[in-house]
Amino acid sequence: MTEESNLLEGRFYTMGEVERATGVPAATLRAWERRYGVPIPGRSSGRHRLYSEDDLLMLRWLLARQKEGMSISRAVAAWRYQSTRRGPAAARAGVSTETTLGLASLRSAWVEACLRYDRALAESILSQAFALYPAGEVCTELLLGGLSSIGEAWFKGEATVHQEHFASAVATHQVEKLIGATAPWRRERVLLACPPGELHAFGLLFLALLLRQRGLNTVLLGASVPVERLDAAVAEA
Repeated sequence: MTEESNLLEGRFYTMGEVERATGVPAATLRAWERRYGVPIPGRSSGRHRLYSEDDLLMLRWLLARQKEGMSISRAVAAWRYQSTRRGPAAARAGVSTETTLGLASLRSAWVEACLRYDRALAESILSQAFALYPAGEVCTELLLGGLSSIGEAWFKGEATVHQEHFASAVATHQVEKLIGATAPWRRERVLLACPPGELHAFGLLFLALLLRQRGLNTVLLGASVPVERLDAAVAEA
């Protein structure tokens, strides 16, 4: 049975399979288990380590934080902080009240930083949010919510179009960086495109990130893609 079907069916992975899927050497997996207590694999009847789908997702989350410049010890601490606040099951069930409140505070700070054209602070806030919360919640609660707030401020004459474009550029850069830091490990390829006339591609970009974190190879075609061009792209993919 293939690794992809194992993942979809919730099966367990040997250390060799995890090494191939994540790029983390077996020696590093054993060192992290010994030093930081993560991941904690099960054992087969022959005492071989067996890793779950959640273990794979956690490892990819830790690797993404490392690629952003975070040390492995800090990344593990951030993962544990997130798990303590929400619990493993809650992390997959939806947005908790506590998470919503935390992201609301970060969203307000991010909006203020964008309105002041403070890119360093805005990017720092996003890095903190992605380190503490699942990407889907950061995208919906912080980024989409923050961009919507700035858009409403522009409509009311309380913000300029330049501030709106600045915030969009910061958000796009951060999400594209996360997509680039997450290598796909499944063979399936997903083409993402906005229909003709749709010029806003932020939702599509966020979807690309979520699919990439599930191991899918995403191809982002962008905004307002003519149907005939989409047909050609599908045929070439």
